[in-house]
Amino acid sequence: MRSFKWVLVFVSIFVSAVAQEPATRFPLKLILVSNLDSKRTPEYLDFLSQQFLSVESIGRHAFKLSDAKRADVVLLDWPQGEEEFPPEYSPLGKHGEISVPVVLLGSASLQHAVAADTLGGYGCTCLYPFAFHMRDHDVFKTPLPIDMSKMETIPLYEDWKGQEKDLGDLLKPDGTIAVLKLAQENTAGARPVRRGIPGPGVTIQRPDGQPSVNSYEAGWCTAPYQFEQAPDVEVMSGGINSKTPYHGALWRQGNLMHFGFHQTPPQLNDAGKALLINSIVYISGFTEDRPIAIASSIFKDDQAPQLRQRVASILRMPELDTKQCLEIFHESLSPALASMDKPALVAWYEANRPFLYAEIDGHLALDNNAQELGVPIDSMEFIPRNIDAIKVGADGEQRARQLLAHYVHNALDASATAAQWASWWETNRDFVFFSDCGGYQWYIDSLASKRNVPTATLRGSLRASRPAPGTTKQ
Repeated sequence: MRSFKWVLVFVSIFVSAVAQEPATRFPLKLILVSNLDSKRTPEYLDFLSQQFLSVESIGRHAFKLSDAKRADVVLLDWPQGEEEFPPEYSPLGKHGEISVPVVLLGSASLQHAVAADTLGGYGCTCLYPFAFHMRDHDVFKTPLPIDMSKMETIPLYEDWKGQEKDLGDLLKPDGTIAVLKLAQENTAGARPVRRGIPGPGVTIQRPDGQPSVNSYEAGWCTAPYQFEQAPDVEVMSGGINSKTPYHGALWRQGNLMHFGFHQTPPQLNDAGKALLINSIVYISGFTEDRPIAIASSIFKDDQAPQLRQRVASILRMPELDTKQCLEIFHESLSPALASMDKPALVAWYEANRPFLYAEIDGHLALDNNAQELGVPIDSMEFIPRNIDAIKVGADGEQRARQLLAHYVHNALDASATAAQWASWWETNRDFVFFSDCGGYQWYIDSLASKRNVPTATLRGSLRASRPAPGTTKQ
């Protein structure tokens, strides 16, 4: 590739990198939002400026949402440790406020999720630059095909032992797994021990004698139970991490692409650089989609709701006894549950799970009204059965109104008639979905409604507004 001369124009609040010869770059205009004093910023700028039409850099505290209008894609770099955590606000604004496609780099995935109540606020700073369980997705194919022949096998990661059954065919008969290394070898080295994660060269010695997987600086991976139920989410890849094989490393929610790997372009190898470019290009086509569920993170709100998907995995942990597990549940359930042994508690949970929800303090409680109705709170029959109860009137009407007010996001006014509720259901029945992460609420998928396509089928790349414009260099 020809060398290019770049001119960096520095002003008080931003740096703009403009190519003299932009004709052979992907035709996208980018804004990098980051800490201008960090060495990571020029590393991103130098690389991105060689690949895209233009790149403008703005400090995190100086960036305004109006600035985003100048870009096709905004990239946010926000490592942990640069500011107090949890953050009170995100440079990208409140939930769903930024309208431009975004790539969240490394721990920016966590930081924005915590500040803006999007998905991504549960997970671990323990993601290493080895992609795992890569889906059959365009992000690995275009615009830069990633050479999957470069995948290598490593022994099952130490922290995943005991989860072999969950891996299925991803675990080879010889006890190894296939990964795609995304980082240069020379990025290995000393890094702080964080949250009990071992230091360099402790857990795995790779067959080629190179540094162990967990000797790399860690990025952010997202707990998989946040992906369930969400029509605006697609997962492209996991990665080696210290939690589970199904934590997400590369995934999209609405117009937000979560690129969880911590490494900057000089630390990435060819596959890692191509994946970063492809991620930017892919998300550029999502100009209408937005995050839907409003999801509180435990890092910001100690009363964030316990999630049934998470609770199910906690109850399977053999090291936790009944007393420890009871901390998950609301105090109103203590008299009934305290005398149970662990198997009995698990059986009770499975039997009552359809009617469990998070109380205002975040603990799981049993909804007696839903139990009396006899319909799981997340069943597609839940709303119409309550509407029918309003039509009938009598004792069931008050219960039905309480249930609808409690579980339907932006529910109709308390005085709404049965006919008004029936009309609402007729209009929205194909576009609603239930979300535990979103506060045990029924939400309307506004993009599905706008396009008049059932939310059950409007998934993945079908939610793009147009083909990504930057698939070929110009």
